[in-house]
Amino acid sequence: MYALLATAAEPAAVELQLWDDGGSPASDVRKVAASLAGAVRATEREHRPRWVWDRAQHWYPGLLAAGTRVERCHDLALCQAILLHSQFTAGTGYRQRARALPPEDLPPAAGPDTAQGSLFDQPARNAGWGLDAVAAELAAQKTAIASSTHPARLSLLTTAESAGALVAAEMQNEGIPWRTDLHRAH
Repeated sequence: MYALLATAAEPAAVELQLWDDGGSPASDVRKVAASLAGAVRATEREHRPRWVWDRAQHWYPGLLAAGTRVERCHDLALCQAILLHSQFTAGTGYRQRARALPPEDLPPAAGPDTAQGSLFDQPARNAGWGLDAVAAELAAQKTAIASSTHPARLSLLTTAESAGALVAAEMQNEGIPWRTDLHRAH
């Protein structure tokens, strides 16, 4: 099960919708304005979904700050970078589709963020994508992976890349304790 999380048209609101593994909506769109962390926590507990969002770094640090962790996600921007540059997807039409989209319909670039001073600096949150854009990009990525020359490899790679985004946010949230003596002992 997937849980799509996106910016709503209303200020300070987000949209949340569950999708089944086949890529079809499994619930109505739910608008969340007050407690995003509470809604995510409840959804995580009840459904254990794979969270789908434009970029984990836009959503997950705020959830962690509110005491909410998720088990897994699909980071659209990071996965897009993989799929756009993979020879495995060369014949899928994914690159051509991405080139044909206007810039505002593309995921935020997954490359280095010019506002990011270092690995653990948190960039400012952008306006984010609407639910339709998140759903369309997820569908395009799932199709590209399924029709690639190595779907199992790409699926594993995009899953690992998205998990890494969660780990990075958790490391930033918790901090990294560093003691030279303990480091040298191992």
